[in-house]
Amino acid sequence: MAAQVTVFRTAPLLIGTIITWFLSGSLTVQTHYYFYADRSVDDDMYIKVLVWVAFVVDHVRSMAVTASAWQSLVVAWGNPSNFIGTVTFPLMTVPLTGLESCLVQAFFSWRIWTLRKDSKVYRLITVAILLVGLLQLSAAIVRGVVCVQPPSTARRPYNMEITAKLWLAGTLICDLIIVATMTCLLFQAKLESTFSATKRVVDRLIIVTLETGAVTLTATLIQLIFYFKYPSNSLQQVGVMYILGGLYSNVLLRVLNGRKRARGRLAETSHNFSLHFTDQSLPPPLSSSSYQDGLESR
Repeated sequence: MAAQVTVFRTAPLLIGTIITWFLSGSLTVQTHYYFYADRSVDDDMYIKVLVWVAFVVDHVRSMAVTASAWQSLVVAWGNPSNFIGTVTFPLMTVPLTGLESCLVQAFFSWRIWTLRKDSKVYRLITVAILLVGLLQLSAAIVRGVVCVQPPSTARRPYNMEITAKLWLAGTLICDLIIVATMTCLLFQAKLESTFSATKRVVDRLIIVTLETGAVTLTATLIQLIFYFKYPSNSLQQVGVMYILGGLYSNVLLRVLNGRKRARGRLAETSHNFSLHFTDQSLPPPLSSSSYQDGLESR
């Protein structure tokens, strides 16, 4: 029975740590592609700064996750009370995860604002996304502070519970709003477009939006279910929390790289259309001999 309890407690930490570094590797590849592999489209400076900030925060969070797993699985191995929480885990991992998700949520809020800033409804949606994103970030920071407090601190269990609920529920609600709003915007763009090539690109963007949104939504929902289903000192939801920040950063780079590829396809389609229109509208070019014969005939 003791062995089962040990595996039950340690497996989420180990699996979450391994997946965390897989996601960090994927983020490194996507960041390299964004800055160096495709320079056909140049984004604004603040988007590049956002990418670098997300990259740095993700790797710092991954190191905090690794330090937490090392403390639990190596340094303090055999001490059951160690799995309730370590110094590195509550102080660093939860707030950094909240920061990563807030950065991505703010980016999507900005996209919605730039696409439909003339609409009052979408402006209100943008404000709602920002407020909920800041709420979940604040709850994540407060939870990190509460977790390092001594267990004898008054109202500590209540504060841990309320901050966890606000953090996870706020993240889930924010993601739902973003996915629904972006999907509606893309469907509107598809209906307003008259070119089949543009519609195909928009279809691809809709698929990417639903795929990336489903990833973060599913992970957050699983963590929330684990939090309510298992005791507060269990680690099932911790294993999911370890990978949540990496998922958000990868979603950000996936969307940015997909947008650059979509712009490239639109530019290529426009170029081919222009060439086709020119070929159909203009007569074939004259050779030098034909041009000289025409002058001599005059």
